[in-house]
Amino acid sequence: MKLPEICIRYPVFATVLNLILIVIGIVGYFKLDLRFFPEIQIPIMTISTNYEGAGPQMIENSITQVIENQLAGVENIESITSSSSNSWSTIWVRFKLGGDFNAEVNAVRDKVSSVRKDLPPNAQLPYVEVGGRSGIALSIGFTDTKRTSAEIRDYVARYVWPQLREVQGVGAVDIFGASDYAMRIWLNSEKMATLNVTVKDVESALRSNNIEFPAGRVQDPQRNFTVVSDTKLKTPEEFAKIIIVERNGQLIRFKDIADIKLGYRSLQDSPLRLDGKPGVDVEVKPLKTANPITVATEVKKVLEQITKTLPAGMHAAINYDQSLFLKAAIHEAFSSIIEAIVLVVLVVFLFLGSLRASSIPIITIPICIMATFGLMYMAHFSINIMTLLAIVLAIGLVVDDAIVMLENIHRHIEQGLSPFQAAIKGSKEIGLAVVAMTLTLAAVYAPLGFAEGYTSVIFKEFAFTLAGAVLISGFVALTLSPMMSSLILQSHKKENPLMLKIDQLFNRLADFYQHWLRIILQQRTKVVIALVVIGLAGYLLYRFMPAEFIPQEDTGLVVTNVGAPTGSNLDYTDKYMREIEQFYAKIPEIDSYYSVVFSGSAVSYATLKPWGQRKRTTQEIAKALRPQLANITGVDAYPSIPDPIDYGFDNSDVSVQLMTSAKYEDILQAMDKLILEAKKYPGFQNVKSSMRYDDQQFAISINRDLAADLNVNIQDIADTVRVMLGGAHITDFIENGRSYVVLVQMQQEDLTNFRGFNKLYVRSGGGKMVPLSSLIKLTPVIGQASLAHYNRMRAATMTAKLTPGYSVSDAASYLQKIIPTVLTSKVRYDFSGKIKQFIQTSHNMVGIFILALVFIYLVLAAQFGSFIDPLIVLFTVPLSMVGALFTLWLAGGTVSLYSQIGLITLVGMITKHGILITEFTNKLREQGKEMSEALIEASTIRLRPILMTTLAMVLGSIPLALAAGPGSIGRMQIGWVIVGGLSFGTFFSLVVVPVAYSYLGTFKYRFVNKINPE
Repeated sequence: MKLPEICIRYPVFATVLNLILIVIGIVGYFKLDLRFFPEIQIPIMTISTNYEGAGPQMIENSITQVIENQLAGVENIESITSSSSNSWSTIWVRFKLGGDFNAEVNAVRDKVSSVRKDLPPNAQLPYVEVGGRSGIALSIGFTDTKRTSAEIRDYVARYVWPQLREVQGVGAVDIFGASDYAMRIWLNSEKMATLNVTVKDVESALRSNNIEFPAGRVQDPQRNFTVVSDTKLKTPEEFAKIIIVERNGQLIRFKDIADIKLGYRSLQDSPLRLDGKPGVDVEVKPLKTANPITVATEVKKVLEQITKTLPAGMHAAINYDQSLFLKAAIHEAFSSIIEAIVLVVLVVFLFLGSLRASSIPIITIPICIMATFGLMYMAHFSINIMTLLAIVLAIGLVVDDAIVMLENIHRHIEQGLSPFQAAIKGSKEIGLAVVAMTLTLAAVYAPLGFAEGYTSVIFKEFAFTLAGAVLISGFVALTLSPMMSSLILQSHKKENPLMLKIDQLFNRLADFYQHWLRIILQQRTKVVIALVVIGLAGYLLYRFMPAEFIPQEDTGLVVTNVGAPTGSNLDYTDKYMREIEQFYAKIPEIDSYYSVVFSGSAVSYATLKPWGQRKRTTQEIAKALRPQLANITGVDAYPSIPDPIDYGFDNSDVSVQLMTSAKYEDILQAMDKLILEAKKYPGFQNVKSSMRYDDQQFAISINRDLAADLNVNIQDIADTVRVMLGGAHITDFIENGRSYVVLVQMQQEDLTNFRGFNKLYVRSGGGKMVPLSSLIKLTPVIGQASLAHYNRMRAATMTAKLTPGYSVSDAASYLQKIIPTVLTSKVRYDFSGKIKQFIQTSHNMVGIFILALVFIYLVLAAQFGSFIDPLIVLFTVPLSMVGALFTLWLAGGTVSLYSQIGLITLVGMITKHGILITEFTNKLREQGKEMSEALIEASTIRLRPILMTTLAMVLGSIPLALAAGPGSIGRMQIGWVIVGGLSFGTFFSLVVVPVAYSYLGTFKYRFVNKINPE
C-alpha cells in the first residue's frame, strides 16, 4: 500500500490532508442544526369539513364517505382514518415514508376540489392541512385577578396569538379556557310564529344586510378619491334594527323577534385552571418539519416582549417547556462525549505507557470528531441524540485503527528497526487489515438503503455518522499515524520504565494465552459443543426478553386524560377534575399544572421539577398516581407519559382496529369479546373501546304525507331544526379590528328540554304557520357520539396502556393469538399506532441484520480474496450477541430500536478482532508455517492490539451504559449492548477464531490445492 509510505516520506503532505478535514469539520459544526431526534417529516394530511347541526350519521353518509371514496385512487397511502361527529368530519390521510410528499399533497388537493360539488349545500368547503402538528412545544398560562377568563382570552386572541403565530416553524397556536365572544341572536320562536317569520327569512335578512363591498374611487380633474364601504354591522343595536320583512305595511325588525347581545360562542365555557386558579392557556405546536428546540427558543424571545406590554394585573408564565427535556438530553449526550474521550485517552496511555506513543492514536479523536461534523453537514444531518450517540461510540472506534497501526510499527522497532524503517514496513504489513476493518464496519450500515419507515429515518443519521467517523479514522490511520510514528517513536532502548513494565505484563499475558490456546485447539470438539450450547441459550434469551419500539424516557411531564360517562355535562366533569387537582397539589415533585375541562372529558398537564431537584422519575410519579385516580369512581382517569415521537392519532401503548364493510353493529359483538379478553390479561391497564353505543340520541322522522298535504317544504323543516337547535353561523362582525361570528339560535332556555319543539313553526305554501311538532316525531335511540373509519371501512378501536413490567412484544404476542378467536367472518383487524410501528420495526431490523451479515461477508471475501476466511471471522458474531443480550438483561433493558442499533453496530466492531487474527495467520501460512503454529503465533501477536482496542471501545461506551438524567434510557441500552457484546465477544474471538480457522482453514487449503495443484 503506497499511501502510508508517501505520507511517511512527505510529512507536510500528510499533515495538510488532515488539517483539511479539521477545517471542513469546524465550518460544518457551526452550521449544523440542533434538535432532539432527526427530522421526521410525517407525511400526513388532515381534511376537515364543518356541517353545522348535522349528526354523526349524516356527517358519515354525506361528507366522510364521499371524500374517502374520492381518495381511493391516490397512490402510496398507508392509512386513511376518519371521525364523523356532530357537525364535523375529520379525515387523516397518512402516506408511507419515502415517497414524493409534494406530489401526494397535490393529488389529494385535486381529489378534494373535485368532490366539493357532491357535498351538501350548507356544508362548508373542506379545509386541507398539510404536515400536521407536533406535540406541545410550549404551554403558556395567562392569569389576571381583575379580568374574567373570557376577557383574558379575548386579549390573548387579539394581541398575543398573532405574534406567536408569526414565529417561524410554529404550526399552530391553540387557546384553551373560556370562550370567544360572539354576537348572539336568540330567536323567540313564539314571536316568530305570531309575526309569520321563518328561519329562512332570518338567514336571508342577515346575509343581505350585513355586507361589505368594494366601492371603487372617484377621479376629478385634480385628485383621485378612494371610496370605502363602511356597511358592516358592528353593535347589537345595529343588528336589532335590521328589517326582516314587511307585513301589511308593518316593518318587522330583529328586535321584534329576538334578543340580541354580545355573548359567548360556546353555550358553556370550558374552564381552565392554572395551579387551581382560573385562566387561559396557550399551546404552541411546531410544524412536523420544524425543530422544536428552535421554535421554543424563538417563542420565548417573543414572549419576553409580549410580557412587557401586558395590561396591569395580567401575568404570563410558561407551564410546560418541551425544549428543557430536549436540551437537557442533548447536554447529557455531549457530557458522555467528554467522558468517553477522557476514558479512552486514559486507556491508550496506560496501555502504551508513553505520552509520545499515546499522542499518535489520541490525536485521531479530535480529527475524526471534527471531520465527522463536516460530513454531517454535507449529508444535511443535524446534531441530535442519534448522531451524538454515534459520536460517543466513534470515540472508542476511531482510535482502533491508529492503535493497530501503532502497535505493529512498535513491534518492528522492538525487533531492531529504526522508527522510519519500522513505520514503512509496519504500515505496509497492516495496511490491508486496516482497510478491511474500516470497510467492514462501514458495510454494516449499507442495508439501511432497504429499510423503511421510522427505522430508516431514525437509524440512518446514527449509522451514516458512525460509518463516516470510522472511514475518516481509517484514512487518518493510513496517513497521519504512520507519519507520526516515524517521527515520534523511539527505539526500544530509549523506552521509559513504565513502557518496559507494560511490555513485560503483556508478554506474560501472551505466554498465558498461548498456553491455553494450545489446550483449546487440542480440545476443539468440546469447545465447539460448548459454543453451540451458549448460542442456543442466547437465542432463547432473545425470544423471551421484553421488546418495545423506543423506550419511554423521563420527560418531566405527566398527562392525565379524563373520560366521563357519555352525555355528561361540563359541571359533572369539572367536579371530578377538581378532585384530581387535589392529588396534584400533594405531590412535591410537581412544579406546576393546568387542567382543561370539556363536556364529558378533561385533560390535565403536570410539569415536574427539573431532574436534579427531584428523587422520583416521571414513571414513578405516574405509577403512584394510577391507583389514586382509579379510586375515583365517577370518571375514567389515567395518567400517562408522552412519547418522544408521534406514532399516530393516539398515545396508547396498544391500538387495535376492528373493521367491517357492513354495519357498525357487526363490530360490536367482536369488540365486546375482545375487551373482555383484554381485561383478563394482566399486562393491560385502562382498556377502552371507542365503540360504546351509550349516547342517548333522538331520531327525527317527518310525516311526509302530512307535509305534502299542508304544502310544507321538507327543506324548510330541516333548516328550522338545524338553525334553531344546532345554531347557525350565518355572518360575522368586526370589533376593534377583530372578526367575531354572528350566531343565530332559539332562546337558551328553550334548549334545556324538548318542550322547545312545541314552539317551532314552519310556513306552508299558503303562507300559514304550521306547528313543527305536528310534522315530526322524536324517537329515542342509543347510538355512537362519533363514527370512525379505518382505511375506508367502518371501524372501532380498542386501546390499552401496558402494565409496568410488560412490554409491547408481550402485548403483540397475546393479541395475535386472541384476536382471531373473537372475530366473525364480517370483521377483520389491524394494529395501529405504537404497536404497529413496533411490529414493522421488528421485521425491518431482522432483515437489516441479515443483510448486514451478507454485506460484511462480501466485503471480507473481496478483501481476503477468499469465500472461506469471512466465515471464520463471522463465527464470533452470534456469541458476541449472546454477551450483549445477557448484559442488557442484567441491566434491566429491553430489545428496542436503541439496543438493536447497538447489536448491528456490534457486528462490525467484533469482526475487527477476527480480521486481525485471520489476516496475520494467512501471512504466516504463506511463509510455510504449519497451521497450528501459525494460529498460535498470529493470535498471540495480535493479542495486545485486540485487548487495547477492546478496552478503548468498552470504556468509550461506559458513559452511555451508566447514563442518568433526561434521555438516559436509550443511551443506557445501546451502551450496555456495546459493553457486554464487546467484552464477551472479545473473549470468544480469542477462542472461536482460532478454532474456526483450524476447521475451515484445513478445508480452504485442501480446496486451493485441488484447483491449483502446482
